[in-house]
Amino acid sequence: MFGTNKRSNRVPGAGIRLAAAATAGAVTLAGCSTPSKAPTTSTATSTPTTTSQTTSTPTSTAPRVPEDRLSSILLTVDEGNAIMGATNMEDLGGLATLDTNAFAVSNADCLGAAHIAQPPVYSDSGYTAVKFDVLHEPGQRYTHSIEQAATTFPSADQALAFVQASAGKWKACAGQDVTDAFTGSTLTWTFANFAGDPPKISLIMNRHNARGWACQRAQSAVWNLVIDVKACAFKIADQGVQTADKIAAKATQ
Repeated sequence: MFGTNKRSNRVPGAGIRLAAAATAGAVTLAGCSTPSKAPTTSTATSTPTTTSQTTSTPTSTAPRVPEDRLSSILLTVDEGNAIMGATNMEDLGGLATLDTNAFAVSNADCLGAAHIAQPPVYSDSGYTAVKFDVLHEPGQRYTHSIEQAATTFPSADQALAFVQASAGKWKACAGQDVTDAFTGSTLTWTFANFAGDPPKISLIMNRHNARGWACQRAQSAVWNLVIDVKACAFKIADQGVQTADKIAAKATQ
């Protein structure tokens, strides 16, 4: 994808990697992820334990998304094509871990605004499980890309708190030029307008010298779920928000 940083081809054990280049003029871009094969389910740190009830007091009836539903609520190829105005995106396969790629951004507080599912962003959040997937056209000269992640938390309050923390950092990144380095390639992005309020926020990021390639980051909290999305194309508007909304609709069905 043209989006954030060069990640390319599926390398066993290397996590999610993508390469990006403009179809017209072969402008190399980056910012998407290409997942390698991984188990379809996984639990992360802080998985809460369950204790038996010793009295007749009912347990909480707050709605929640179980960990084993994460794969089924992410966008399919057809759903991604419809949102992006594409016709032949493909599913690169998902990971049941956070992104294993190591990105270096000039402002560390903007890492979460630049990339989804980053370990330094989620490590102390208390999340219990994650599913990360990528859609784009075949090859390395694709023109549409969606990176999507869904992460469960023990409670709705913890999911909302995560998005609230993201909102403060994303707002501070708006208006900044940030360099983003990965495997020897350095890109520069301008973070543009921040929009929304928790539980749903978004941010546009424009890549320098890339013929208009841009991405919309979107993040939302729904029940105990955090949805983390990055949608990129040469004409980007609210596709990131549309993707997050579609995932939320599937999660709460």
